[in-house]
Amino acid sequence: RSLYTLALLTGNTEYRTTALQMLRNTAGSMAGYGSGCSNWAMLALQLVKPFYEVVITGENAIEKYTELNQNYLPQTLIATAVSGEELDVFQHRQQVGKTLIYICQNNSCQAPVSEVGEVVKVVNG
Repeated sequence: RSLYTLALLTGNTEYRTTALQMLRNTAGSMAGYGSGCSNWAMLALQLVKPFYEVVITGENAIEKYTELNQNYLPQTLIATAVSGEELDVFQHRQQVGKTLIYICQNNSCQAPVSEVGEVVKVVNG
């Protein structure tokens, strides 16, 4: 699951391919040993249910992140950057003087928003 998350953050398709192969390799043992396969089951759930990547950029990113974390947001990865970052998830998503929140699925993002409430509405449907 961590390797898959790393693939989302970095855009590295080899991480994604490896994580999915590892999931396929363990799928047969999940039913018989659920407690030992909980992270694999969570990854499987992430792949079959809507999963969101929320990217927060700008000078007030930490404050927006803190506000967003006051909500229950299952199936959501939140990435935050105050200034320019090297990770792919932040590329072309920063504008000087603005704090923006991008709601994405499979690295495809909606137009950025500025209010946490808008994110909660979309993610929690």
